[in-house]
Amino acid sequence: MKLTATSMMCVTLLWGTFFLEVGVLVALGLLMAVVLTYLSLAKGQKLDTIGILLLLNIGFWLATGLAVGSISLTSFASPRFYNGEGRILISVLPLLALCVVPFSTWELERIRKHVTYLTVVSVTIYLIWLVTGTRALSGEGHADEFHAFFTSHTGAGTFFGCLAVFAILWSAESRRVRHLFVALLLLGPVFSSGSREALLGVLVALGWYYGVKRKNPKMLIPVALVILAMIPAIEMMSSKTYNRTVGMVSGDTISGIVDQTKAGIKSDWAVGDWNPTDGNSNLESGDVTTLVRIMLWVYASKCFVDSPWVGIGWGRFNDRTLVLTDTPMFNMALDGRQVFNTASAHNSYFHILAESGLFGMALYLTIWVALYFRCRKAETLFKPIQNLRAYYVASQGLVVYILTCALTGHALAAPSVMIPVLTLLGAGAAYYREAVKIGKPNLTSSTPP
Repeated sequence: MKLTATSMMCVTLLWGTFFLEVGVLVALGLLMAVVLTYLSLAKGQKLDTIGILLLLNIGFWLATGLAVGSISLTSFASPRFYNGEGRILISVLPLLALCVVPFSTWELERIRKHVTYLTVVSVTIYLIWLVTGTRALSGEGHADEFHAFFTSHTGAGTFFGCLAVFAILWSAESRRVRHLFVALLLLGPVFSSGSREALLGVLVALGWYYGVKRKNPKMLIPVALVILAMIPAIEMMSSKTYNRTVGMVSGDTISGIVDQTKAGIKSDWAVGDWNPTDGNSNLESGDVTTLVRIMLWVYASKCFVDSPWVGIGWGRFNDRTLVLTDTPMFNMALDGRQVFNTASAHNSYFHILAESGLFGMALYLTIWVALYFRCRKAETLFKPIQNLRAYYVASQGLVVYILTCALTGHALAAPSVMIPVLTLLGAGAAYYREAVKIGKPNLTSSTPP
């Protein structure tokens, strides 16, 4: 089989995200996505429904950002922009391309195989880190956290979580025992990354699969046993991560969350006049990371209350010295100092509601709902073909995973998780689109998908 431009793009994006700290490979994949989108449209290919929804979202983001002044036309030429508000734009490029390019069975299987290769490589590198303790694979200043080739524990954790969810669900659904064993080992990198966001996402996705999708919660028992068996080893290898995770359910943390929420609601924090990331002087007692998130959520809530329908303006959350229009229900920030960085509300829902309001939230979530239900339709269409059915079940799990991650981080705008998730989801959606055009697949074929 010849190597196609589409499969090269998808594979480059997956491996490029794995080596995100370098950046060159993922940049090449994104460039290929732009070129393929342009060439496909130039040849008369049409965007599908999900692609149109995506363009509506991009148009809304850019229109409101330009309208309130959080971005300007010159912003697109600044590298800082793509490390801030522009991160969501580069994150959705793979999906945009896959909403228009033709797609084949061979290309889908090629992508699925590279997930397996990534799984094996990730587990191997993780085991090397465990044995040697090499600092090159740890975060700067975090010797007991496994960052691999990422710049943050969240980036590493959410990427490995994406791999774990897809690999575990695909292996379980296709009944590949050896694949499932290796896939379960990915829980190690997820935990050792120190990302509680990723750990929560993986557990919810597995719970969804066995408890809701397959209605067989008993199958959670072996998964739970694997996790329990790993805990003593992980406690020794990464005591900081272990203590932070266990501390989430401590009485002090829960009490601190309640106190922090009350303090935030009663405070005189004004939208645009206070930077919630400056210092810890306003923190109550408890887990610092958790309490900072509470402060950010309260601040985002204040932004949303000021302008619930369309938000204060895309890109305005982390801008400073904002001047609001003082218009009831449409209190947008038409003036302020632009700040391009990765600061967020550490909750995609709060962040989107703050910047884009109910309209922007509904518009964006429509994409994820559309992807989920296209995967469900594909699961039904390909039910007799085990490998294909497993791909679409695993893809549904990815939607559950990333929407869960979005509860404690801005996962819906983070390239480290958005690029691999949208590459896998987009590939599946593209194949289903092409299959519907051609007609129901030949179910008697002995050739694996």
